Amino acid sequence: MGEFRFNAYLSEIFSAHKIEYKKLMEQSVYLIPILFKTLILTTNFDLVIERAFFLNNMILNVYYPSNKKAFLNALRRNSNTALFKIHGDVNSDKSSLIITDTAYE
Repeated sequence: MGEFRFNAYLSEIFSAHKIEYKKLMEQSVYLIPILFKTLILTTNFDLVIERAFFLNNMILNVYYPSNKKAFLNALRRNSNTALFKIHGDVNSDKSSLIITDTAYE
């Protein structure tokens, strides 16, 4: 499987339309916006945390390794809750995904 097909596969598996809002509201992840007010670090590729904030009508700023500087500035400003997706996001720039050993280098 080539890189393009693999990225397309990841996008399909972790796409937003796979998230069932009603089920999400019944899960513990729905409470994350209430429990974490400043910083969340995750290795997740999906949009579950973002959707939990949306369902709770709360603002969430999302950052990736490609925009570390903006993330650090947001922490200094102590603004809205910041989510740092350590391995990137399948729905954003695919070049920011960190899923192989060489991507860590």
